[in-house]
Amino acid sequence: MGGSEAVLTAANLFQNPAYTEASANLFNASRTAANPNGDASLLTKYTPNPGAFATEKIKTWEIGYKTLINNKLFIDAFYFNSVYNDFIATQNYRQPTDGNILNLNNSFKPYQINFNNFNQIYVTGWGLGAEYAVGKGYNIGFNFANQVGKITLKNNAGVIVKDAFGEEIVKRKMSDPSVARVQRNFFISPENRYNITFSNPRVTEKIGFTVNYRWTDQMWVEQGATAGDIMLPSWTSLDAAVSYKLPSNFKIKVGGSNILNKYYAQGYGLANIGGMYYVSIGYN
Repeated sequence: MGGSEAVLTAANLFQNPAYTEASANLFNASRTAANPNGDASLLTKYTPNPGAFATEKIKTWEIGYKTLINNKLFIDAFYFNSVYNDFIATQNYRQPTDGNILNLNNSFKPYQINFNNFNQIYVTGWGLGAEYAVGKGYNIGFNFANQVGKITLKNNAGVIVKDAFGEEIVKRKMSDPSVARVQRNFFISPENRYNITFSNPRVTEKIGFTVNYRWTDQMWVEQGATAGDIMLPSWTSLDAAVSYKLPSNFKIKVGGSNILNKYYAQGYGLANIGGMYYVSIGYN
């Protein structure tokens, strides 16, 4: 759910409050045969405040350099630094269907509600790309990118949160388990990835080809329910295509993405991605 008043009204969250999933679990655990009503003070209620919901803010700077050496070697390098404020995250809530908190264990609507947290997100990254003309139309290309997200965790009062060992969580990697155990942050990005390309659009007057190998690092994914918080494995893909020039400026191309059909996923619970193969005809 977004943070607009129309959405919150449609969910009846002004009249029928929702409670954080974590506090609802604590409340349900406090209910015993001797105390069937449990300890309601354990519940953390969601108070809608659509007027306070704002867009994310980002301040960033970047420096880069490009050059062509001897008309054969092209190099492109960059470095950037970004700071996010009012970072939009989501939190899981339970709303009792009839307004009775005693039904938070068996009769409730689950919601994920967007909010601006007080955390500060720091993202730094750099990349290097190069392409070299070997000769006779053959080209070799390579690019590498690194991106690291760090976070300073703060509670709703703006006070820095401490980990299980009593140390403040300041500018730590968001994939760090000590951070993930305290609070989810929903910043999903691999730290490293690279591509290697070998191509020649004109091996002969009629035939050309391109081959591209891609690798993406493992990444920490927070998605949907907390059951979706996992370290997603790294994955590779080999793409290739061969083109053939036909008479009258037509060109036929046969190729595929992930031609080795090595299945990989880009998120918890998402469909695995296999090979995709195609034949295309173009006219110039």
